[in-house]
Amino acid sequence: MGFVEDIINFLVAPIRSVCPTSCIPISTIIVITLALLVSVLSSAVNRRFVNFDFVTSSRRDYMIWIRSVQEARKAGDEELLSELLKQQAAMMKMSFKANLEQTKTTAITLIPTLLVYGVLLAAFPLNVAVAYSPIYLPGAAITFDLFKAGVAFISVIYWYVIAGVAIGLPLSRLFGRPFGLPAW
Repeated sequence: MGFVEDIINFLVAPIRSVCPTSCIPISTIIVITLALLVSVLSSAVNRRFVNFDFVTSSRRDYMIWIRSVQEARKAGDEELLSELLKQQAAMMKMSFKANLEQTKTTAITLIPTLLVYGVLLAAFPLNVAVAYSPIYLPGAAITFDLFKAGVAFISVIYWYVIAGVAIGLPLSRLFGRPFGLPAW
């Protein structure tokens, strides 16, 4: 076995000892806990390494410049348009730096996320239910007998995405960083 498989098997062993097969309340909590850990890690790393004030101001300046170019084109003001287009290289450089600022933590957060996916898929294969859903979620159910007992069974991939978004959005606000593009 390879190094990654050894790590995954080491991390899967405690999960399988608690939940050897489909055991929905425990598996649901395990997935939520791992989604919480990854969200906390991602938010903490972003808060530590990303200068969101720079990103927000750069995006604001870039959008103002874009609007000015569009208005100059619409008005047919060639002199103003020429002056604005001279600033294009500087604006593109500033936009690139803002994008780089936001993506510099990707490697730090991507590796744990992929490791968590590997652990979850090893512990709970796609044909194992990890959560119940009282509402219909297209494509998320693992059986075709949807709502046979009033609920649908959800696989680990869909439940992790639902849990990650449900935890990540409020957590990003709690850590004081915007989720996605900043609101102007």
